[in-house]
Amino acid sequence: MHVTSSNLPMKPFETPGFDGSPSSEHPPEENEALLQSIVNNIPGVIYRCTYQGNWKIAFISKGIEEISGYPVSHFLHHPCDRFKTLVHPEDQGMAQQTVEEALLSQQPYTLDYRIIKADGRIGWVREIGQGICDRQGNLCGLDGTLSPLGDLPSRHFDQTIPEFSPKIAPKLTILEQIKEGFLNLNSQGQVIYINPQGEKLLQTSRPTLCQPGETRELPPELAQFFADLKTALLGPNPRPVEACYPYKETWLEVRTHPYDSGILVFLSDITARKQVLNSLRQRENLYRTFVKNFPNGVILLFDRDLHHTLAEGRDLEAIHLIKTTVEGKTLQEAFPSDICQTLEPLYREVLAGETRVTELTFGSRIYLAQILPIKNEAGEVLGGMVMTQDMTECKLAEAENARLIASLQKSEAKTRAMASLLSEAEKLAHVGCWEFEIATNRIICSDEVYRMLGLDLNAASPTYPEYLQRIHPEDRETAAQLIERAIDAGESYQVEQRIVQSDGSIRYLSANGEPIFNEVGEVVKVLGSLLDITDRHLAQQALMKSEAQLELRARELEETLYELQRTQTQLIQTERMSGLGQMVAGIAHEVNNPVGFIYGNIVHATSYIDDLVNLVNLYQKHYPEPDPEILEEIEEIDLEFLFEDLPRLLRSMKVGAERIREIVRSLRNFSRLDEADNKQVNIHEGIDSTLLILQHHLKDESLNSNSNNNITVIKEYGDLPRVDCYPSELNQVFLNIITNAIDVLKPQDPPRQITIRTEAVIRDQTSSEQSSPDWIIIRIIDNGPGMTPEIQQRMFDPFFTTKPVGMGTGLGLSISYQIIVEQHKGKLTCSSELGKGTELIIELPLHQNHEEPALFE
Repeated sequence: MHVTSSNLPMKPFETPGFDGSPSSEHPPEENEALLQSIVNNIPGVIYRCTYQGNWKIAFISKGIEEISGYPVSHFLHHPCDRFKTLVHPEDQGMAQQTVEEALLSQQPYTLDYRIIKADGRIGWVREIGQGICDRQGNLCGLDGTLSPLGDLPSRHFDQTIPEFSPKIAPKLTILEQIKEGFLNLNSQGQVIYINPQGEKLLQTSRPTLCQPGETRELPPELAQFFADLKTALLGPNPRPVEACYPYKETWLEVRTHPYDSGILVFLSDITARKQVLNSLRQRENLYRTFVKNFPNGVILLFDRDLHHTLAEGRDLEAIHLIKTTVEGKTLQEAFPSDICQTLEPLYREVLAGETRVTELTFGSRIYLAQILPIKNEAGEVLGGMVMTQDMTECKLAEAENARLIASLQKSEAKTRAMASLLSEAEKLAHVGCWEFEIATNRIICSDEVYRMLGLDLNAASPTYPEYLQRIHPEDRETAAQLIERAIDAGESYQVEQRIVQSDGSIRYLSANGEPIFNEVGEVVKVLGSLLDITDRHLAQQALMKSEAQLELRARELEETLYELQRTQTQLIQTERMSGLGQMVAGIAHEVNNPVGFIYGNIVHATSYIDDLVNLVNLYQKHYPEPDPEILEEIEEIDLEFLFEDLPRLLRSMKVGAERIREIVRSLRNFSRLDEADNKQVNIHEGIDSTLLILQHHLKDESLNSNSNNNITVIKEYGDLPRVDCYPSELNQVFLNIITNAIDVLKPQDPPRQITIRTEAVIRDQTSSEQSSPDWIIIRIIDNGPGMTPEIQQRMFDPFFTTKPVGMGTGLGLSISYQIIVEQHKGKLTCSSELGKGTELIIELPLHQNHEEPALFE
């Protein structure tokens, strides 16, 4: 951290991203937010310094607190000079010069120096560093580590230690105390010194290694180590070397420094670091897998300068974005101006520590974007993350709901309230990823999966059985079968399941699994992700409840509309029947006068004609020989035929006049305008009057006078008492039902018949001695084609008709139903079967309460 010179070729440091750039060689820094807890467990200190016009400490692990006694916040995001004040004054110049020379030559460096701790004690530390350059070779940062070498108590050296060069001897006390292994080899490659830590790392002893080369017998693996070491040192410049001992499962970092009479070798146990880095790489792969396969949306990362460091997600193409045109670009460079105007203030609020949610529109797609700050352990905001969810379908559903509400005359305020409720019910889910290694039977999980399963983040990776135990018992068998199928058959899967956490709470998850094959096609592992959909599940329940309420309200509006339509049809029909009744009554009145005159004078005309006939007979009797002119006239008029036919003519005229009088009475009976609204009537008279009016419809319309295709009406009347009813309305019901029956039968081949049956029944029996009927039943039956169940369910609905356009209004049976059920408190039902005709049943009580029916209830 000894970098303050302005003579270095510097370039401001840009926050690294997940795009495979050179900075990705340092995953602890790239994934600071995700991996910070792991980095802090590495022995010693890991740090990063960046150049932003001056050198600042961008990251430093918690190990600095143990080494220096100062908290992390004392150094983090402060100039590097703050750490320089800890360096012993006698070592500051040497350290500064060493670091700057290494950075100028773009070489790693290692140096030991003293620091003054917070409590005043002096300790030795070893710093290993490497400069960071961009693709153009410009220096923009510094990564390094600090390792404690311990305090320096006085100690007498072993007299068996050979003589060392003046460069080494003053530091023997340090070499004995440091936590790294140290070897000194002479120019012949013989070990002349090894410190205690080196003996421990190489698992050998000083006497064994310090023997002359001819007599030294080393284990094969140790001999191979020295052979590899000599090979690595053939180059002109010293360089770090990593050596591995598989049988010991140990990684050693070997750093060599040649000098005039030999070679200095430093050994560091980096096994833990290797394990951590491997774990970090695995977790980074899982994280990348999760990000690339983030369902139904996009994930973006941005730094404090509003540069996007990551752009992933399945919906990138759907919103017309390309990974390369977003990563490394500013907000203005990556998005259209209208999106920038929306996002820029939100980005800045997130960098201030806030969390924001907004909606973004890309073409025809609508996304819900949640923008979150990314913080370090100290709570400082390092950047931000944007997570989007495709809300298009939900918005379309909201629009459809709004359309339905509008069609049912729902108010705009209630529509907004419902849309707000639906929006509040939607929540973004947390997502974690995992990897099932079949060989080890363990599942490597991201931190989010640990939290979903209720596991300790510091605990070892769970085994497959331990993972299954976290799944709800009712879902466990299905989850196990899907994973086994992915392994055996190589099938990916997606399923929703429940997780039982340690506190007993239940979370709802969407689990995905994808098999990974080796080069021979065998499944070696399964990659998966878990999406916490608990909030969505609760939102769906709330949505279902809201939809149920909406549906209930819709039904209420439909019923209100139905009542309005029914009232409207009743008013229309009432007006129509009133006009029809007035017209019928007027016709009956006008026809009745001349018919009465004709009928009344036929009797007198018959009497007069009889008298004239008798007179002519007397003339023929007393004057048998009339004048020739009279005889000629008698023959001309055929007097004999006239005497025979004239009485028949008068009788026919009388029958016709009587028929016209009957028709007039039927018309007056049907209209009932001259009678009270509610009265006791003979139901049979109303039926007969209706049939008389429809008589011409019952006859065959063909020109063949001998045709027998008329519609036959069969009357099976029972003994009915007089019924208390509204006769005009009841006649309207008979007219509607019989007219429908006639329309159904006309296209049909003979036989065509309508049967009308009536009977009186006892229904509301109040005592065992009651014998008089209190209800009547009228059945009107046709032998037509019948109806389907679907038509029967709707036949009484207003404006529903099966007749061709212009042949019917769909009001007849609806009005008939209202007249029977509502006005007369009776029943109107239908029984029909395809091919077996239709029967309409009218049931009426004998007595009404004589109250006027309410037009509006």
